[in-house]
Amino acid sequence: MGIWNLPASEKDAVELLQGYGTIPNERTCKNSHKMKLYFGKQIFWKCNVEECNQHLGGRTGNWFEGSRISIVTAVRFIYCWCKELTSIKFCAEELGIADKTVID
Repeated sequence: MGIWNLPASEKDAVELLQGYGTIPNERTCKNSHKMKLYFGKQIFWKCNVEECNQHLGGRTGNWFEGSRISIVTAVRFIYCWCKELTSIKFCAEELGIADKTVID
């Protein structure tokens, strides 16, 4: 995959990472119902069983839990890191990541 083929949307980035097993393809609620993944302002899992209706953040229980960086930016950072293009200056200028975020 080249840099120009990287996902441009959160949905595409999530689907790419699901293919690598970084983000789960399926979740079940506390009542063992299958949940569906929704994309909007936030990414979240939702149980559509009316009596249940549980929600779970899309970042819960995976590598992105506790992170505020967009998943698209994270995918771009991971790609650049693999290509050894991760100086703090590069990440700040090209990926829009703050110096502190790059260091963390």
